[in-house]
Amino acid sequence: MEDPAAEVVRWARMLYLRGYVVGLGGNISVKLPDGRILIKKRGRPMGFLTKDDLIPVGIDEEHPEASIDLRIHQEIYRNSGCGAVVHAHPPFLIAVSEVAGSVFRPPDLEGRYYIGEVPVVRGEHSTVHGEIGRLSRRHRVVLEAGHGVYVRGASLEECFHVLEMAELSAKVSLLLTLLRRP
Repeated sequence: MEDPAAEVVRWARMLYLRGYVVGLGGNISVKLPDGRILIKKRGRPMGFLTKDDLIPVGIDEEHPEASIDLRIHQEIYRNSGCGAVVHAHPPFLIAVSEVAGSVFRPPDLEGRYYIGEVPVVRGEHSTVHGEIGRLSRRHRVVLEAGHGVYVRGASLEECFHVLEMAELSAKVSLLLTLLRRP
């Protein structure tokens, strides 16, 4: 990756354009060659990020300007060894997270193949970072019930494509539920 900041800005904009984040919601980060992560600053809109809206933070550091989900991103990096993390609020995945129980199983072939089972974490947002991190060891996608999705991958591009597949799987699941109603 030649310019990590440019990649973060590019993919944050794509997430916004696809409707996976709105307003000030969501966050995005990438691992830097020196082991730190480059993460969106708190309160910055994903669809309009600039390089000045990003901040490098060590994997074990706190930073008052960093995204409020910094700890979750750090836990995902620690547990999975990934290169990038995206947190978004796609509407179909959020809806599915409220009705799926503890696991969402994609009904479509691509979802089952590329994503597999998606664990659903429930609880106070301020306390779920450890569980999301642990689940990210085995799962590329983790849902936080009623809140959104965390996707980890080797790159932001991979995270984006996996998120797209997961959102399509959620959409298909909800359509199937409607079609099966008497």
